[in-house]
This record gives sequence, C-alpha cells and structure tokens, in this order.
Amino acid sequence: MENETLKEKLCETNKYNRELKKEMDELKDLATFATVKANYNEQYSRKNNIKIYGVQETEGEDIIEVVKSVLKEKGDVEVNERDIVAVHRIPGTRGKAPKPILMKMVINDKKAHIMRKRSIVKEAPGNIRLGDDVTKENSELIARLLDSEGVSSAWYFNGAVYAQVKKKRVKFDILDDIAHKVNNIRD
Repeated sequence: MENETLKEKLCETNKYNRELKKEMDELKDLATFATVKANYNEQYSRKNNIKIYGVQETEGEDIIEVVKSVLKEKGDVEVNERDIVAVHRIPGTRGKAPKPILMKMVINDKKAHIMRKRSIVKEAPGNIRLGDDVTKENSELIARLLDSEGVSSAWYFNGAVYAQVKKKRVKFDILDDIAHKVNNIRD
C-alpha cells in the first residue's frame, strides 16, 4: 500500500517536473526573442547616428561648428544645422585620446551621403575617422567573428552584422553559434 502511494507521488512529481521544464523552455525562447528584438530596436534607434573619432577638444568649443568645419575640410561635405538633430561628445577618460563625437542626423540619406566620404576623411591629414554608432552587442559580435576561424572579415552595414566566410557574405545575429554557422557554409 505504501509503495503504491509513493509511486503515485513519484508520478505526480514527474508530471509536475515535465510541466516546469516545458514552461522553462518557453520562457527561455521568449527571453531569447526579447534579447534579439531589444538589440534590433536599439540598433534601429541609432541608424541615423555617426561617430566621429580623432577630433581634438578645445575649451568652450561650439561642437556643431567643429563638426561642420571638420566634415567640410576633411571630406568636402556640407552639413547644415537643420540636418542635425543633436551633437555631443561621448564621455570618456580625461587625458586619453580625444573623446568621440556622436552626431544624430535628421534623415538617413544625409548620413549615407556623409558615410560615403569616410575613406576620404580617413585619408586626409589629422587621423579623423567616421563610423557607425553600433550597439555593444553588435560590436562584441564583430569582435567574436574576427576571432573566429574561417572568418576573413566582419563589419556592420545598414542595421546588421556581416562576415566574409569562404568567399561569401553572411549575415550574423548576436545569438548565432558562429562556429556552427561558419562550418555549415558551403563553398
């Protein structure tokens, strides 16, 4: 009699454990989906942003005028104040390299026009570079891709991260198993 009671309790416990595992798996899938969507939304909110590196800081600078003159001088790009939503320096360590400038453009077309001049700006004297405003998760993904065997290059473009794998351009997401994905790409 006691064995039958224990068997019933064991069956109930096993059933309860299966239900908990099913619920936990559903929550894990939901958390994964939420993480990917949060990164996508954060990256989308940055789509009109440009980071400008290497511009020397001066006391009391008018950052909008600094950006306008740097882009005109180094990249032959005209930027009007009406094209800019906001400009500020990103906080950084004092005394290190100049703090980057973050500039949010009104429309993506103006950003694209400026970014097409990035190589001209980089080649001009002064060591100034233009870059996309990439989320921390996407930056870490690019770093992981560059450290991965079989990946020759990795970059951010238009809201997504790509890598060159076996002469193919492949899109990656922050939760992808890089080694598995790279190994399954055919020549």
